[in-house]
Amino acid sequence: FHVVRSSEAVLFVQGERFFVGVLLDQGQKAERAWDGANHLVSSHFQSQNSFWAGIRAANDRELRNVSRTGYDGKSYASVFCVNKFPAWLRSAANRMQKEYDDDPRNIWAVRVDQVQAIYEKFLAFDGIGDALAKMAQFILVRNYGIAGGKVGSTV
Repeated sequence: FHVVRSSEAVLFVQGERFFVGVLLDQGQKAERAWDGANHLVSSHFQSQNSFWAGIRAANDRELRNVSRTGYDGKSYASVFCVNKFPAWLRSAANRMQKEYDDDPRNIWAVRVDQVQAIYEKFLAFDGIGDALAKMAQFILVRNYGIAGGKVGSTV
């Protein structure tokens, strides 16, 4: 994912990449998860409306095939999650539309006194458990200053 620094905060230009990276960051090296997220978002499910609209428009077979094909000869998800990942993507696409206007940046668009809400919002997604939700919150607040966090601080 790419970030742009502004005078107010760090804004993610591609929130989809961060979100998908979190979803993929289980059972495999973090570098593989982040690289996979970048590849998936830039290479598949392109829609005039959004990446998430492209996922919603895809049929189950296409979603499953793209997820399993991945890149570099390996699926996007780890071997333990390869069969679950397409359903998690579809579920995330539906939740993104219903709750976040197809923009994952709305997950972490919170005030300083609502930092815990980042964790709770991530936890509500299929495929994201306690550890991944806490990791996402930690990265956003500590590394990127979301919700008034200071770079290098702890959550």
